[in-house]
Parts: sequence; C-alpha cells; structure tokens
Amino acid sequence: MSGNLPGSTAGAGSGEFHRYRNLRRKELLRLQKIDEDAEREERDKEFSERARIWKEKEEARTAKRADKRKRKRGNRQQRKAQRTKEPHPTSSSESEPEDTKEDTKETTTTT
Repeated sequence: MSGNLPGSTAGAGSGEFHRYRNLRRKELLRLQKIDEDAEREERDKEFSERARIWKEKEEARTAKRADKRKRKRGNRQQRKAQRTKEPHPTSSSESEPEDTKEDTKETTTTT
C-alpha cells in the first residue's frame, strides 16, 4: 500500500489540505506545460511548412531570373557574333573615294 494517503474516514489531519493543494497545483502546471508544448509544436510545424513553401517559390523565382539572364547573355553574344560576320552598314564601297576626300580637306584648309 501507498503511504500517507488520506482515507475516507473522518479525522484527516490539518496538513492534508496543503498536500492536496500542492499536488493539484503541480498536476495543473504539468498539464498546462503539455498543452503549451503541443501548441508550440503545432506552430513550429505550420511555420516550417510556410517556410518550405516560401523557399520553393523563391527558388523558382531565382531559377526563372537566372534563365532570363542566360537568354539575354546568349542573345547578346549572338548579336555580337553577327556584327563581326556582317559588314558594317557604312562600308567603304558606299562612301566617297579617298582622293575626293583629300580634295575637300585641302579646300577647307586653304580658304
């Protein structure tokens, strides 16, 4: 048998109430802590789920932006390659012959 339990007979001592009150307080604190821990775990679980979703969205956004930068870089390189292959729009065949250019220079300097 357990010791020192108040029985059903009359005559419980004056200290029994205080022991009961302390046991009840400790049990209520224990139950309150269990509830708080369960609530904290639930909040942490919800937050980690939201954080996972945020991270996935951010990774998708980052990948999309990286693809866009890569495409821009590729387009820029293609345009640069085309410019080096194609003659410049103001090629020498369309411009004036060189000897006429010299004549105009001489006339402007002599005037």
